[in-house]
Amino acid sequence: MKRFKRITEAWLTRFTAIIPFNFIRKWASKDLIIINYHSIHGWDPDPVINKNKYRTIDRLEQDLRFFNENYSVIKITDLINNKSLPQNALAITIDDGLKSVYDLMYPVFKKTGIKPALFVNPDFIDNTDLHFIRKRNIILKKLGSLDEEQHKNLISWLDKNDLNIYNLKIQLHSIKYHQRSVLDELIFELNLSVKDILDRKPIYLSSAEIDEMLSDGFELGAHSMDHPPFEQLSLVEQEQQVLESMKRIEEDFNTGYRMFAFPSDDRPINQKLFNNIRDFVDISFGVQGLQRDIIGNHFHRITIESSGASAKQAVKYEYLKYILKRTLKKSIFRRKL
Repeated sequence: MKRFKRITEAWLTRFTAIIPFNFIRKWASKDLIIINYHSIHGWDPDPVINKNKYRTIDRLEQDLRFFNENYSVIKITDLINNKSLPQNALAITIDDGLKSVYDLMYPVFKKTGIKPALFVNPDFIDNTDLHFIRKRNIILKKLGSLDEEQHKNLISWLDKNDLNIYNLKIQLHSIKYHQRSVLDELIFELNLSVKDILDRKPIYLSSAEIDEMLSDGFELGAHSMDHPPFEQLSLVEQEQQVLESMKRIEEDFNTGYRMFAFPSDDRPINQKLFNNIRDFVDISFGVQGLQRDIIGNHFHRITIESSGASAKQAVKYEYLKYILKRTLKKSIFRRKL
């Protein structure tokens, strides 16, 4: 199955390269596309996360100029307010609330005049905490540079917690969201400090940085409290993550609206959650490309960073995928009840 998918993707990529952009856009006849970004290539201090294919600053500027030249760029609140969409409407969002947004991406957006919507995690604003996967990566890095005393203390702690030094890396990689307290304990045992790490190199946006971007026309939504994998949560926990994070964002930044972008993959989310949060969320987002969702106020986005292709080529590829799905009557994303 994976081999078939790779072959199909390679074929689609070659095919889209020879199709004129305006032709395939007209063929797709999609009245709105939403582009999603995260960060800038080479910025992240976490070497594992930094392997992700993000845009360079120059490539980001090329993307935004392409969008300005070929689309009518709108804001997410235009969708909330049910404004009539112009032809070839396009909106942009940025997930995760990383400091690279303010330091590196914000100047590019100001230069091109585009105002994206930011989706952030309240627990990480002002660098008050760190995502549990980042904590795991810090521990893994530290394990390679332990002195004799640290190694001895670690062995003692592992024995008390029924863990084994010989397969510790494997065990760390298998830690789930609900087991994340183990990482905090291990960080303490290794004489590390998340606060010191974040003081030296802030990972997330500060409230002041968010306020500045909001005053410049950016928009703001929630991305859950602390970016858990939603498939590992119960329905009640999923609902809490959505509602509490939106409430915090609206109250702390006086937005006047409630927007939510699901962290990671929204495919496992069933209709029951959407039914439970329907009266509290103005608009929500997933990342299933150009598909329309069966949930009326849930929109999907294209993440073009990982493609490594130009914005033009990446969007053409998404248009062609959408055309094929529409032909196969799979252009609407349907959810489990």
